[in-house]
Amino acid sequence: MLNVRHPSELEASKIMKNRLDKYNNLRKEDFESRLKIYSITKGNKGFKLISCSKLKEENRDVYLPI
Repeated sequence: MLNVRHPSELEASKIMKNRLDKYNNLRKEDFESRLKIYSITKGNKGFKLISCSKLKEENRDVYLPI
């Protein structure tokens, strides 16, 4: 988003703060995510899902150790 819209530093920080506040208030998903993803991608024969370990490896900043 920051690369596309090029907001000012103040606007970017407001957007990020709003997003983080929103994520703090999220509830647990009410559907089975693996089944949802599978049902969406099953029609695309060339699409292969990324493994959980590979996903965590590529997005270390998102997956914080507990």
